[in-house]
Amino acid sequence: MLWLSRLRLRLRSLLQRQNLNEELTQELSFHLEQQKAEFIAEGMTPDEADAAARRLFGSQASLAEECRDQRRTRWLEDLAQDTRYAWRSFAQSPAFTLTAVLTLALGIGANTAFFSTAYGILFRPLPYPSPGRIVNMPDGIAGMGPVVALRDLSRLVDYAGCMPGIEMNLQFGGEASRIRTAFTTWNLLRVLGINPAHGRWFTESEEFAGHGQVVMLSDRTWRRLFNADPSILGQRIILNEESVEIIGIMPPGFAFPTSDT
Repeated sequence: MLWLSRLRLRLRSLLQRQNLNEELTQELSFHLEQQKAEFIAEGMTPDEADAAARRLFGSQASLAEECRDQRRTRWLEDLAQDTRYAWRSFAQSPAFTLTAVLTLALGIGANTAFFSTAYGILFRPLPYPSPGRIVNMPDGIAGMGPVVALRDLSRLVDYAGCMPGIEMNLQFGGEASRIRTAFTTWNLLRVLGINPAHGRWFTESEEFAGHGQVVMLSDRTWRRLFNADPSILGQRIILNEESVEIIGIMPPGFAFPTSDT
C-alpha cells in the first residue's frame, strides 16, 4: 500500500537520517559523474564537462536540501534542532529560565482561573432540562404571596418562589447543627424539571402553614449529617424547636438556591 510505503520511508528518514544523507550525497555525485561522462563523450574536455554538468545540476547543497524536503520530515528535524538549542540556551541562563517559567505559570494560572470562573457564571448552562426557558427574578417579586397569586392567575408561565438563606438549628439523635435552609413553593421542581433521588417532593397542600411540617434534604446534607442512611426517610428532626418530617432527598449536584442549602 502506498501510505504504508510512505510511512516506512518517513520513519527511516527520522531514525537513519545520517545513513540516508550519505546515500543521497553518493547518488547526487553519481548523477553528476554520469553527466560529465556524457559531455566528454560529446567532445568536451574534462574541465569543460565538469563546469557544464555543475551548471546543469545547480548547487549540490540546494539540490540535496530539495531532496530532503521531499521526505516530509523536515519539520520534525527542525523541531528537534530548535528544542536542543532552546535547552542549551536555558542551561546557559538559569535565572532567565526561572523568570520565564514563573511568568508563564502565573499567566496561564490566572487565565485558567478567570476562564473557569467566567465559564461557570456566564457560559455553562444550568443543570436543568430546558435551561433557556428558566428566568430568575430575584428582585421582581416580593414575598411568597405574590408568587402564589401570579401562579394561580397565569396560564402561560409557571411561577415558583423561594426564600433562601434562612439559618436554622437542626437537632437529631442528641446532636445539634447549624444549617442553611430555604422555603419554596410546591411547584419549584416542576419548574426546574428535576425529581428527588429518594422519597418525594412537597404536595400542593403542604405549601400552606398548618398542613404538615415536612422538609427535603440536599444530597450533601444527607451524607454529611446522616451518613447517607436511606432509612432517614419518614423520620422526624427538630428545626428551630419544631418537629418536621424528612420526606425526600435531592440528587447529587442539585444546588438550589446555593450549594450549602
